[in-house]
Amino acid sequence: MYNKLNPNAVGLYNHSTGEKILTSLNKLLTIKIRICGICVLYLYRNQTHILMNHFNLTKGFRELRKHGYWSKQNHTCCQTCGWSEVPEGKEDKVVFYHQQDNEDKVRHQPFYLCWSGDGHEITRILNECGVQTDWDGSESKRIRVECW
Repeated sequence: MYNKLNPNAVGLYNHSTGEKILTSLNKLLTIKIRICGICVLYLYRNQTHILMNHFNLTKGFRELRKHGYWSKQNHTCCQTCGWSEVPEGKEDKVVFYHQQDNEDKVRHQPFYLCWSGDGHEITRILNECGVQTDWDGSESKRIRVECW
Protein backbone atom coordinates (compact mmCIF):
# COMPACT_ATOMS: atom_id res chain seq x y z
CA MET A 1 0.00 0.00 0.00
CA TYR A 2 2.90 2.38 0.59
CA ASN A 3 6.37 2.68 -0.81
CA LYS A 4 8.82 5.25 0.61
CA LEU A 5 8.39 6.67 4.09
CA ASN A 6 10.31 8.16 6.98
CA PRO A 7 10.27 5.62 9.84
CA ASN A 8 10.65 8.49 12.39
CA ALA A 9 7.16 10.01 12.01
CA VAL A 10 4.19 9.89 14.47
CA GLY A 11 0.66 8.56 14.38
CA LEU A 12 0.11 7.34 10.83
CA TYR A 13 -1.20 3.79 10.56
CA ASN A 14 -2.10 1.43 7.76
CA HIS A 15 -5.78 0.98 8.67
CA SER A 16 -6.13 -2.33 6.84
CA THR A 17 -3.34 -4.01 8.85
CA GLY A 18 -3.05 -1.78 11.93
CA GLU A 19 0.68 -1.50 11.22
CA LYS A 20 2.29 1.74 12.39
CA ILE A 21 3.72 3.46 9.33
CA LEU A 22 5.13 6.65 10.85
CA THR A 23 6.51 7.54 14.26
CA SER A 24 7.73 11.23 14.14
CA LEU A 25 6.91 14.27 12.04
CA ASN A 26 10.04 16.28 12.86
CA LYS A 27 12.06 15.55 9.72
CA LEU A 28 11.32 16.34 6.12
CA LEU A 29 8.87 13.72 5.04
CA THR A 30 7.84 12.33 1.70
CA ILE A 31 5.46 9.41 1.49
CA LYS A 32 4.26 7.67 -1.61
CA ILE A 33 1.04 5.76 -1.10
CA ARG A 34 0.51 3.06 -3.69
CA ILE A 35 -2.70 1.35 -4.64
CA CYS A 36 -2.40 -1.48 -7.18
CA GLY A 37 1.18 -0.37 -7.90
CA ILE A 38 0.20 3.14 -9.01
CA CYS A 39 1.44 6.10 -6.99
CA VAL A 40 -1.70 8.06 -6.07
CA LEU A 41 -0.44 10.48 -3.42
CA TYR A 42 2.72 12.31 -2.46
CA LEU A 43 2.58 13.63 1.10
CA TYR A 44 5.02 16.22 2.37
CA ARG A 45 5.60 17.29 5.97
CA ASN A 46 3.47 20.44 5.78
CA GLN A 47 0.53 18.31 4.63
CA THR A 48 0.70 15.66 7.35
CA HIS A 49 -1.84 17.42 9.60
CA ILE A 50 -4.40 17.23 6.79
CA LEU A 51 -3.95 13.48 6.40
CA MET A 52 -3.93 12.97 10.17
CA ASN A 53 -7.16 14.99 10.55
CA HIS A 54 -8.81 12.90 7.84
CA PHE A 55 -7.78 9.64 9.53
CA ASN A 56 -8.92 10.94 12.93
CA LEU A 57 -12.28 12.03 11.53
CA THR A 58 -12.80 8.67 9.83
CA LYS A 59 -11.86 6.92 13.07
CA GLY A 60 -14.30 9.17 14.97
CA PHE A 61 -17.17 8.34 12.61
CA ARG A 62 -16.34 4.63 12.93
CA GLU A 63 -16.46 4.94 16.74
CA LEU A 64 -19.80 6.77 16.54
CA ARG A 65 -21.21 3.86 14.54
CA LYS A 66 -19.95 1.46 17.24
CA HIS A 67 -21.97 3.53 19.74
CA GLY A 68 -25.15 3.13 17.69
CA TYR A 69 -25.04 6.35 15.67
CA TRP A 70 -25.96 6.44 12.01
CA SER A 71 -23.00 8.48 10.72
CA LYS A 72 -21.97 9.56 7.23
CA GLN A 73 -19.24 11.79 5.84
CA ASN A 74 -19.90 14.06 2.82
CA HIS A 75 -23.54 12.90 2.86
CA THR A 76 -25.92 14.40 0.27
CA CYS A 77 -25.93 17.96 -1.09
CA CYS A 78 -27.38 19.84 1.88
CA GLN A 79 -28.78 19.53 5.40
CA THR A 80 -32.40 19.17 4.27
CA CYS A 81 -31.59 16.32 1.88
CA GLY A 82 -29.26 14.77 4.46
CA TRP A 83 -31.97 14.55 7.10
CA SER A 84 -34.49 13.23 4.56
CA GLU A 85 -32.16 10.32 3.72
CA VAL A 86 -31.60 9.15 7.30
CA PRO A 87 -33.05 5.62 7.46
CA GLU A 88 -36.36 5.24 9.26
CA GLY A 89 -35.85 4.35 12.90
CA LYS A 90 -32.33 5.83 13.02
CA GLU A 91 -33.36 9.49 13.49
CA ASP A 92 -32.56 9.54 17.24
CA LYS A 93 -28.80 8.94 16.86
CA VAL A 94 -27.38 10.64 13.77
CA VAL A 95 -24.12 12.42 12.86
CA PHE A 96 -23.25 13.63 9.37
CA TYR A 97 -21.85 16.49 7.36
CA HIS A 98 -23.04 17.23 3.85
CA GLN A 99 -21.37 18.31 0.62
CA GLN A 100 -21.74 22.03 1.39
CA ASP A 101 -19.91 21.46 4.70
CA ASN A 102 -17.32 19.39 2.85
CA GLU A 103 -16.48 22.45 0.72
CA ASP A 104 -15.18 24.15 3.89
CA LYS A 105 -13.40 20.96 4.93
CA VAL A 106 -11.47 20.65 1.66
CA ARG A 107 -10.41 24.33 2.02
CA HIS A 108 -9.02 23.35 5.46
CA GLN A 109 -11.55 25.52 7.29
CA PRO A 110 -13.73 24.54 10.25
CA PHE A 111 -17.00 22.85 9.26
CA TYR A 112 -20.18 21.76 11.01
CA LEU A 113 -21.85 18.44 11.84
CA CYS A 114 -25.57 17.76 11.73
CA TRP A 115 -26.54 15.58 14.64
CA SER A 116 -29.18 14.14 16.93
CA GLY A 117 -28.66 12.14 20.09
CA ASP A 118 -26.32 13.04 22.94
CA GLY A 119 -24.15 15.97 21.86
CA HIS A 120 -21.84 15.48 24.84
CA GLU A 121 -21.28 11.83 23.87
CA ILE A 122 -20.68 12.78 20.22
CA THR A 123 -18.10 15.45 21.06
CA ARG A 124 -16.42 13.17 23.63
CA ILE A 125 -16.05 10.34 21.11
CA LEU A 126 -14.72 12.66 18.41
CA ASN A 127 -12.31 14.36 20.83
CA GLU A 128 -11.01 10.98 22.01
CA CYS A 129 -10.28 10.17 18.36
CA GLY A 130 -8.25 13.36 17.94
CA VAL A 131 -10.96 15.49 16.33
CA GLN A 132 -11.18 18.95 17.89
CA THR A 133 -14.75 20.17 18.28
CA ASP A 134 -16.48 23.31 19.51
CA TRP A 135 -20.04 23.14 20.77
CA ASP A 136 -21.88 25.30 23.30
CA GLY A 137 -24.04 22.44 24.64
CA SER A 138 -27.20 23.66 22.94
CA GLU A 139 -29.28 21.02 21.17
CA SER A 140 -30.23 23.62 18.56
CA LYS A 141 -26.60 24.24 17.52
CA ARG A 142 -24.50 22.19 15.13
CA ILE A 143 -21.16 20.84 16.35
CA ARG A 144 -18.19 22.65 14.82
CA VAL A 145 -15.13 20.63 13.78
CA GLU A 146 -12.05 22.79 14.41
CA CYS A 147 -8.41 22.77 13.34
CA TRP A 148 -8.94 21.38 9.91
